[in-house]
Parts: sequence; C-alpha cells; structure tokens
Amino acid sequence: MRYIIIIIIILLLIIIPIGYFLNLFYLSSPRADAPTVKFIIEKGDGVGKISYKLKEGGIIGSRFWFETFVWLKGVSGNFQYGIFDLKPGMSYKKIVELVTAPQTFENQITIIEGWDLRDIGSYFEGRGLFKTEDFWKAVGEPAVDYSKKTAPKLLKDLAKEYSFLSDKPSYATLEGYLFPDTYRIGKNSSLESVARKTLDNFDKKLSQDLRDEIKKQGRTIFSVITMASIIEKEVKIYEDRQMISDIFWRRLRAYMPLQADSTINYITGGKAPAVSYADIAVKSPWNTYKNQGLPLGPIGNPGLEAIKAAIYPKHNPYWYFLTTPDGDVIYSKTLDEHNRNKAKYLK
Repeated sequence: MRYIIIIIIILLLIIIPIGYFLNLFYLSSPRADAPTVKFIIEKGDGVGKISYKLKEGGIIGSRFWFETFVWLKGVSGNFQYGIFDLKPGMSYKKIVELVTAPQTFENQITIIEGWDLRDIGSYFEGRGLFKTEDFWKAVGEPAVDYSKKTAPKLLKDLAKEYSFLSDKPSYATLEGYLFPDTYRIGKNSSLESVARKTLDNFDKKLSQDLRDEIKKQGRTIFSVITMASIIEKEVKIYEDRQMISDIFWRRLRAYMPLQADSTINYITGGKAPAVSYADIAVKSPWNTYKNQGLPLGPIGNPGLEAIKAAIYPKHNPYWYFLTTPDGDVIYSKTLDEHNRNKAKYLK
C-alpha cells in the first residue's frame, strides 16, 4: 500500500505540471466577459520587451514561461509590429500565432471624396492607425507654403515611380492624389504602403483616355487635379460640376480670380458655405480671392467624377454662381446679377 501511494504521488507530480503547462501553452481561453486589449508591438521590439508589455497589460501571467514557449517554438524572430486585439487568458500558442503571422488582421479604411490631408490624418489617428503628425511628415502638411520647404523623402521617391506625379512640383504634397475609396490594409501596414495603395488606385482610375485628353488640352495632371479638388468641394451634382468647371477655366483665361470659398476653407480649416471678409483677407497662396490663377496645389482629394468634370467642362454663358442653403446652384451672367442673387438667396 505504501508503494502505491508513492507511485500515485510521483504520477501526480508529473501529471499536474504537464496539465498546467498544457493548459497554459495550448488550452487556455479567455473568459466570455474578458476585455479586448489593443496590444502594440513597435518596430524593433524584442521578445523581452514584448513579454514585459504582455505582462503589464494583464494578458499573460508569466514572462518566463511565455519566453520559454517562444524559445521552444523557435519563433523569437517572427514577431510582427502593429496593433493586435488580444484578451487576458488567451493560450500562449494563440497569442504567438496572432502576433507572428504577417497581416494577421486587416483594417477597412474609407477615404471620402473631398477629404484633405487634415481629414485623412485625423481619421487615421482616430482609428488608431497612425498619428496625424507622422502622416503629414510622410505625405506633406496641408495648407502651408510648402514651396519654401524641403519635400519629404517619400515624395521624391514616389515621383520617380508614378508617371502621373511627373508634372507635380517636387515640393508639392500628395494632396489630391490619395484616391478616395475603401481599402483593406493590414494592421501592420506602414504609412508608405497605405499611400502606395491609394496611388495605385489613382493610377488605375485616371485612364489613358483621360490622360490623353488632358495632354490634348495643353494642361498638366497637377493643374487638373488642383481644379478638380476645388470643384469637388463647391458643388455635388455632376452637371453643375461641369458648368462650374467651365466658369473656373474661363476665369483663368480671362485673368479673373477664381474666388472659390472652398480654397479659403482649406486655409482656415473651416467648413462654412460662405466665408467671412476676415477670412478672405488672409494672406496665403491658396487664397483665390486675393491671388489670380490656381492655388499652390490641390485643396483635397477629388473623386473620379470631379476629375472628369475638370477635364470635360460644359460650355455655358455664366461667369458667377452661388449655392443656396438647400443646395441649389444659381448661375449669373454679370456681377450685378450675382449680387442680386446673393441678396435674394443668401439672406
């Protein structure tokens, strides 16, 4: 009987640790009410740093046994940097699978037609993807006189790869070229890879026929995208966009200021349908009330419809227009008529 007890004790001493480690490494699962933790692995984080952050975040109970499991699996060099959704109580096997598999998760992001670099940067930061200032460092800062600044290295590199960027001034940002659409990106995606996705899409959407027509008209892609970005924010209906495209292009040929409120809003960051006299007085290369010609660059990222409207204007006899609070566009042939319409519709 004594020997049987000894054998049982020995077996328990073997089975209990095996069961503990089997559960810890492979079988453990989170409670149903366990919170999801946004776990961040930064580029360059090693196993020690990762295990420390996992322990501090309450996701694992033992750094030693987690690092031991990683060593046994031989995956210490496979960790991916990015943001991962983890839960306390996950087995070490599950955690390691999630954080070592490239592009384990995907994000769906949507860039809205007309959004500028402020909007996109704020959106990315709100989604926990990239900080706004990091985004601007990569693709350029909005509404600053970047003609006097050194362009980010990424802009110079991309200009060599994408033919549609060849006529873009070297100092200009990627404003206007981050094509509005819905994208699926890996949670480990870099800013550069996201920018490339939008540029690849732009490259597809700006067909050869459109490029040929731009060249036929003696214009550059950069000037057309700049015009399209203004049209995008002025009116919403395609026919109106074509009408306003004709008005704006004729104003340029007649050396008239464009006087587009959307360019003032780009400077101030406002969304007002009608800008104030104080706003109009601001000194900026985007102020189309004070300066003739197109602004320094695009004021947002236009969709395909606005781009087509800029390329294919609809001839008309008008020189002025306004948009009512209800969204109707009122056209005028003369300044006097335009002022009467403003008094009538914009009380």
